[in-house]
Amino acid sequence: IGEARRSFAEAARLSPGDAAAHAGLAALAAREGASEEARQHAERALARDPGNVVAASSLASALVASGEAEAVPALLEPRLALLAEPSTERVLVL
Repeated sequence: IGEARRSFAEAARLSPGDAAAHAGLAALAAREGASEEARQHAERALARDPGNVVAASSLASALVASGEAEAVPALLEPRLALLAEPSTERVLVL
C-alpha cells in the first residue's frame, strides 16, 4: 500500500487534475479509515471525472463512516446507471 500511495501522490503532484491519481488516493485512504482524506480526494476526482466508479465508491465509504449514509444512494445511482449503458466504455484503473 505504501508504494501505491507514493505513486498516486506523485502522479497527483505532477498533474493535480489527474482524476485517476486522486481516485487511487481516495481508495487507499478509505481502506485505511481516513474518511476525510478519502472524501477530499474522491471529490477532486469526481470533479474531473464524474463517472469515476473508484472515486464514487470511496466517497460512499467516507460518507458512511462519517454518518452520512443517507447521501450514498444519490451519489451512486446515477453512476451505476451510466455503467449499465451498453455504449459506455470505462476502464477501471487501480
